[in-house]
Amino acid sequence: MSVSTLRYISLFSSFLVALSAGSNYGFSSYSPQLQERLHLTSTQINIVGVMGNMGVYLSGPFWGRLVDKKGPKVALALGAILVAVGYGGLSVSYGGTIWSSTSLPTLCMFSLFSGLGNSGAFTAAMNAQAKSWKEERRGLCTALVLSGFGLSAFFYSTLSHTLFPGKTGDYLLLLAFGSSFSFLIGLTFIRILPPDLDNSLLPSDAGQAGEASGSRKDEPTAASIDKTGRKLLKDPDFLILFFIMTIISGTGLLVINNIGTMTRTLYEYNKRQKGDVQQLQAHQVSAISIGNALGRILMGLMSDLVVNRTGDARYRVFLLLVVCTLALLSQGAAAWPNIISDLKKLFGMSIVTGLMYGTLFGLCPVLTFEWFGLRHFSQNWGIISLSPVIAGNTFNLLFGKIYDSHVPKDGHSHFCPDGEECFRSVFRFTAIGAVLATILSAIIIGRKAGWRKPSTARNEDGQGE
Repeated sequence: MSVSTLRYISLFSSFLVALSAGSNYGFSSYSPQLQERLHLTSTQINIVGVMGNMGVYLSGPFWGRLVDKKGPKVALALGAILVAVGYGGLSVSYGGTIWSSTSLPTLCMFSLFSGLGNSGAFTAAMNAQAKSWKEERRGLCTALVLSGFGLSAFFYSTLSHTLFPGKTGDYLLLLAFGSSFSFLIGLTFIRILPPDLDNSLLPSDAGQAGEASGSRKDEPTAASIDKTGRKLLKDPDFLILFFIMTIISGTGLLVINNIGTMTRTLYEYNKRQKGDVQQLQAHQVSAISIGNALGRILMGLMSDLVVNRTGDARYRVFLLLVVCTLALLSQGAAAWPNIISDLKKLFGMSIVTGLMYGTLFGLCPVLTFEWFGLRHFSQNWGIISLSPVIAGNTFNLLFGKIYDSHVPKDGHSHFCPDGEECFRSVFRFTAIGAVLATILSAIIIGRKAGWRKPSTARNEDGQGE
């Protein structure tokens, strides 16, 4: 079998892995039912969601370093075990078939395991494709993998609604077994096949070549750059990119983790609009997921188009303005009174938020390996991926506190009856964050493609530092 064929098989397998690895984005499709069954407050269910996010993002540097050193196999194997335990544990906790009650720390542990497993598998899938394709195809191929990650919530929520309508415990089991099986497929077929790999090289040699690919560069600019560790942390461009990621990804996670609660709140406030509430929650999750996937694909296409048209990868940074525009639109609408007042309007906000999140994660991995080098790409991207934890967890906990403050003190349920006012004030903070991210984007555009001469920029990015 030719190396080209193996490369496409590896790409398809990476897409399948990513299609399961993004399942943490579907948290809102089952969290309201988990909250109701286990009698949790909005703040408590947000803590459970936050732990899943922390598993995904805080583990990024660890998985990145492991994959850069050992290749994708170990991360995929560990990921398969962790998601099976994580989602399986949540399913058992929901059903109460083994133990009658579940503590909040136990739920947090299972959610953390699911995030850890998904992060490891996705890092392996992305690393393999980032190191296997030439520059002219790399943006599109990584975008395809990223789109699978974004589609995950839509895929599993739709599949669950078709196979197990209204059965949250079975949905969680589907996540456990489906994700684990997908990762095992990746374990079999994903491998790193560098662009300059000779067709005479046997597949068994490909893994070794992939692991050594850090020193075999196919693209001149990536070859001349090798920033990681302290050198990376002192780089102003890294710090600006990190803060942009922090704000916009945190905003996206706020909506992703709480869209189920927002849907139920508006559903009840508007006198139970037509449709089953769980189905309506799934529709909102699907809107975010589809927008997320489309954003990643479109950003991959736009990214390659900019480079092919201008002949200069520096101009790719201008696409940050697309991300910021979507952030301003979605968060500004959510913060404005009487805009997100019913489920149809919420659906529109969900799509734009998904596009915002998808374009961000479609662009930033490419900027990471172009600006800081391909050799330590997974480790560097793992460090940048810590950014959602900061704002995402802050916004999620703030949402929980604001929502709980509107819940009647003498009520028998943890439900807010005030419609959009239950949560609207949290979006004032995210809207301000979107403005700040736009300002930071203008600064980094000036640094990378504006006021500095090309030769100066290249000298600062190269090994001469």
